[in-house]
Amino acid sequence: MMRGISVIEDLFERPERNIAVVTHGNLLSLILKHYDNSYGFDEWSSLTNPDVYELVKAVEEVTPSINRIWK
Repeated sequence: MMRGISVIEDLFERPERNIAVVTHGNLLSLILKHYDNSYGFDEWSSLTNPDVYELVKAVEEVTPSINRIWK
């Protein structure tokens, strides 16, 4: 999980505004849980294949907002 989080954190530091990251569901759920502790088993089990989430981090924010955009 920490390797995945470190990649995401590195990407937040890049100058590009839009970056796509592809991963499998287990790591995705761990990354989401890192940023929002309410993610748990129910959220993991409701992931679809494929599934798409958006993490948006404003400059002044510590934690990104999480939006599921695959419906």
